[in-house]
Amino acid sequence: MSTSTFRAELIHADTRYKTALVLPVPPEVEDIVLQLRNELRDLTWTRGEELVPHLTLLFLGHPLGHELAQLQVALGPMRSTVVQINLAGLGHFGPPQAATNVHLNVAPNAGLRAAHQAALDLADRFGWPRQTAYLGSRYFPHISVIDRTNLDIVQFLGRVRVPEENFELAGPYLLVAQPDERLDPASAGSRE
Repeated sequence: MSTSTFRAELIHADTRYKTALVLPVPPEVEDIVLQLRNELRDLTWTRGEELVPHLTLLFLGHPLGHELAQLQVALGPMRSTVVQINLAGLGHFGPPQAATNVHLNVAPNAGLRAAHQAALDLADRFGWPRQTAYLGSRYFPHISVIDRTNLDIVQFLGRVRVPEENFELAGPYLLVAQPDERLDPASAGSRE
């Protein structure tokens, strides 16, 4: 199932959504992500999530739909931003023999740190609990190619070349959200 940007009419109040605050990427970067996905399909792998290509600023956890709607309202006043990015090769989370996420590395820079800080400030104003340890100086900018997988990418890492190019990201801060079927809203409880 593909992740999509937030649309209030598609959100169910009592469903939990895997959610992130992101910046859109230009079509040239989307093309790179799609090319990498095609190459990954040649491997034997556990199918993961193919996310709408975006640069992750802040993972927001698994809020309920009604919380997402409130967060979208809080996000409204945040203006668009323009940042420069430099792709810095292919990366992964987890060991290369069982990667849980394959992504394009993005070299950190002052513009990305400022956009990440704006996301943290929004979360703080909203009273949103921190869902990851990768904040502030530990923030790791990336563009996911595939998520929630269990993939041996050792051979793939050696044969794939990612163009180390500069791109401009210009656009609004966006929420991306996907229903998380792994979490039962009745048993997960509500946050305070």
